[in-house]
Amino acid sequence: MITSKIIDRITAIKDLFADGEIEGGELIEHMDDLLIDIKNGDGGFAVTDDDSYYETFEETDFTMLEI
Repeated sequence: MITSKIIDRITAIKDLFADGEIEGGELIEHMDDLLIDIKNGDGGFAVTDDDSYYETFEETDFTMLEI
């Protein structure tokens, strides 16, 4: 999910709430749905464990690197 899509969905949810078309409980449901989409990796916003990614660089031995 790209940033502009997230912004559009948040704006739409906010507008629905501001116009009285949804109540507080429905607002929470919409926000939960958005968070689930982001966490499940719907696009480029997947929540991942970045620490394990960078560990591979720490283990790399550059002492034999020739320039």
